[in-house]
Amino acid sequence: MMAAIHSLRGLRRWYLPHLQLTRWRQRANEVRCRREWRRAGAVIDPEARLYEPQCIAIGADTVVHPGAVVDARATGGGVSGRIIIGRQCQIHTGAILATYGGTIEIGDRVSINPYSVLYGHGGLRIGSETLIAAHTVLIPANHNFTACDVPIREQGLTVKGIRIDSNVWIGAGVRILDGVTVGSGAVLAAGAVVTSDVAPGLVVGGVPARPLRCRTERSHDACTEPEPGTPDFAPLVGALPRH
Repeated sequence: MMAAIHSLRGLRRWYLPHLQLTRWRQRANEVRCRREWRRAGAVIDPEARLYEPQCIAIGADTVVHPGAVVDARATGGGVSGRIIIGRQCQIHTGAILATYGGTIEIGDRVSINPYSVLYGHGGLRIGSETLIAAHTVLIPANHNFTACDVPIREQGLTVKGIRIDSNVWIGAGVRILDGVTVGSGAVLAAGAVVTSDVAPGLVVGGVPARPLRCRTERSHDACTEPEPGTPDFAPLVGALPRH
């Protein structure tokens, strides 16, 4: 018993200073990165939380608001991920960008509104001029669940990635699942669950998302006309982000 106590005391004498040094180095690294972002013209609120900042690039005139989380940490001791945010973007309060060892790439003038969650497992690419309304979730990964006698958590993940092209409007509460590509100029109605590709200029809504109408002649051939009785699209879409 006494030997165990002495061993724990020795571990504590080693571990606590090591932990303090690690935290000091992390803090010093974050201060350095924040200084570099500020020099580049980005505005990072002191209350925004950034993890593995050396793996994060932020463009000029981008604002990261208080309470936003930008997290490039890996999981399970793996390699850290990478986050690239373009110019003149808005990352609002409560928004979470978490790579889980993957990559998140965001173009210019993208608005990520409050409490949206963007994961990077299999890779997430978002084009410029895209609007992401509040409470949206983008998940570029899926759990495998074919074996009924094995816990789902132990069956691994399938990761294909998500690509969202430029000038897309994603309404409030939308879910976009792994393997989806959303074409330029598409509109996703509030609450839609998007499980398959969306053609450029197509308006989709519902669970699972289905075509509602086409915005442009260029995408008309790729679109499916709405079925009779389809409700008007306007009330399905959340409020347009004003930022």
